Amino acid sequence: MNYVISILLAYLLGSIPTSLIVSKFLHKDDIRQHGSGNPGVSNMTRTFGLGSGALTLLGDAGKGVLGTLVGLWMCGPSGIYYSAIAAVFGHNWSIFLGFKGGKGVATSFGIVLVLNPVLAVICLAVFVVTVLISRYFSLGSIIALLTYWVVTLCTSISNVPLVLTITFLVWLSIFKHRSNIKRLLNGTENKL
Repeated sequence: MNYVISILLAYLLGSIPTSLIVSKFLHKDDIRQHGSGNPGVSNMTRTFGLGSGALTLLGDAGKGVLGTLVGLWMCGPSGIYYSAIAAVFGHNWSIFLGFKGGKGVATSFGIVLVLNPVLAVICLAVFVVTVLISRYFSLGSIIALLTYWVVTLCTSISNVPLVLTITFLVWLSIFKHRSNIKRLLNGTENKL
């Protein structure tokens, strides 16, 4: 029963629409009506600036942190993986947004902060450097996700639950970026 409750709580935490709250509270506007229409960090940053993007990042990452910790507190180490996935599902398919949402990158970053803080900082640095060089948020996200996946495979291959969870979350997020990948390949992706 603890597993069911922790999964539901993590999903509800993940479902909190940070970008919509920030855009409504600070700008009296709906982020979904601008840019790509995606309620995520990159669209917030492009539309309302770095400050609003940073607040959204903190909120979305916080959902991953709290969702993961709910699983740990209620079910022990094995509960981390279930609640981590549930938090990302909440972000991607929020009950508060008609089961629509973001792409799970920032929420996954919060999960990485719990699982491996050092690697989280490395992935954040990879993201920032990639974005500064290319000015593509999506490319920075994809490269940071792949960095985390490859490092996890290389350093934790014996931890099957971790590897399976990270593999699922990374490739789910990359799948959610499929339209961005098409635009990157044909040169029409939006730059920062």
